[in-house]
Amino acid sequence: MVGNDDILLTVGLNDTNIGLTTNAERLGPSQRPFRFRFSDFNGGFEIDYESHGSSLGAVVRSPLVGERWELA
Repeated sequence: MVGNDDILLTVGLNDTNIGLTTNAERLGPSQRPFRFRFSDFNGGFEIDYESHGSSLGAVVRSPLVGERWELA
Protein backbone atom coordinates (compact mmCIF):
# COMPACT_ATOMS: atom_id res chain seq x y z
CA MET A 1 0.00 0.00 0.00
CA VAL A 2 1.08 3.55 -0.67
CA GLY A 3 0.01 6.83 0.89
CA ASN A 4 -2.54 7.81 -1.74
CA ASP A 5 -4.39 4.45 -1.68
CA ASP A 6 -8.04 4.70 -0.59
CA ILE A 7 -9.13 2.98 2.65
CA LEU A 8 -12.76 2.27 3.60
CA LEU A 9 -13.49 1.37 7.24
CA THR A 10 -16.48 -0.71 8.36
CA VAL A 11 -17.53 -2.46 11.54
CA GLY A 12 -17.29 -6.15 10.65
CA LEU A 13 -20.39 -7.56 12.32
CA ASN A 14 -22.97 -5.34 10.65
CA ASP A 15 -20.98 -3.58 7.91
CA THR A 16 -21.59 -0.11 9.39
CA ASN A 17 -19.47 2.49 7.61
CA ILE A 18 -17.01 4.54 9.65
CA GLY A 19 -16.39 8.13 8.64
CA LEU A 20 -15.95 11.65 9.94
CA THR A 21 -18.94 13.00 11.82
CA THR A 22 -19.93 16.64 11.67
CA ASN A 23 -18.95 17.10 15.32
CA ALA A 24 -15.31 18.23 15.47
CA GLU A 25 -14.15 15.71 12.88
CA ARG A 26 -14.66 12.71 15.15
CA LEU A 27 -14.72 9.23 13.71
CA GLY A 28 -18.01 7.44 14.06
CA PRO A 29 -20.85 5.70 12.23
CA SER A 30 -21.54 7.17 8.82
CA GLN A 31 -24.46 6.70 6.42
CA ARG A 32 -22.15 6.56 3.41
CA PRO A 33 -18.65 5.14 2.95
CA PHE A 34 -15.93 7.67 3.69
CA ARG A 35 -12.69 7.38 1.73
CA PHE A 36 -9.61 7.85 3.86
CA ARG A 37 -6.13 7.91 2.38
CA PHE A 38 -3.65 5.36 3.68
CA SER A 39 -1.39 8.31 4.56
CA ASP A 40 -4.10 9.62 6.94
CA PHE A 41 -3.11 6.86 9.36
CA ASN A 42 0.47 8.14 9.55
CA GLY A 43 -0.12 10.91 12.06
CA GLY A 44 -3.59 12.04 11.04
CA PHE A 45 -5.67 10.95 14.05
CA GLU A 46 -5.49 11.13 17.82
CA ILE A 47 -7.63 10.31 20.87
CA ASP A 48 -9.36 13.36 22.33
CA TYR A 49 -10.22 13.10 26.03
CA GLU A 50 -10.60 16.83 26.63
CA SER A 51 -13.99 17.42 25.08
CA HIS A 52 -15.74 14.64 27.00
CA GLY A 53 -14.50 15.53 30.47
CA SER A 54 -14.05 11.87 31.36
CA SER A 55 -11.77 8.93 30.68
CA LEU A 56 -13.80 8.08 27.57
CA GLY A 57 -12.08 9.40 24.46
CA ALA A 58 -13.00 9.92 20.84
CA VAL A 59 -10.87 9.43 17.76
CA VAL A 60 -10.55 12.80 16.02
CA ARG A 61 -8.87 13.93 12.84
CA SER A 62 -5.66 15.84 13.57
CA PRO A 63 -3.64 16.11 10.36
CA LEU A 64 0.13 16.13 10.89
CA VAL A 65 -0.10 16.27 14.71
CA GLY A 66 -1.75 12.97 15.53
CA GLU A 67 -0.30 9.53 16.18
CA ARG A 68 0.61 6.73 13.80
CA TRP A 69 -2.04 4.01 13.54
CA GLU A 70 -1.68 0.48 12.28
CA LEU A 71 -4.45 -1.24 10.33
CA ALA A 72 -4.85 -4.85 11.36
